[in-house]
Amino acid sequence: MDEELVMRTFRKGDLVTVVGVVEFDERPGERVLVKLEETFSTASFRAEALTLRRQKIWPGEQVKYDGECMTAIAVDGRDLWARKFNGETMILDVNEVVRVAPIENPRPAAAEAAE
Repeated sequence: MDEELVMRTFRKGDLVTVVGVVEFDERPGERVLVKLEETFSTASFRAEALTLRRQKIWPGEQVKYDGECMTAIAVDGRDLWARKFNGETMILDVNEVVRVAPIENPRPAAAEAAE
């Protein structure tokens, strides 16, 4: 097929993904507020309409991988360093783990303001 003939524009009915960051923790029955990337806008969505692209894991949070609980010790992008209870460490993809017990307000306000 000739590359020049391939349609490269969006048209009505196309399904797209918009990248954004969740502003507040989800609460049952409430809509999720998302700050849209590359804009100053926020939008509210039903949780069912969202797809998790990369979950936020904080150092100190308990996570589960392959049925085993461990503690997150550092995160860089998609890479998560986790310590098993026997002291062994692993590097995992953040989307391969399940958050077990999120910690409340894991970062000081000054660190949040710097983002």
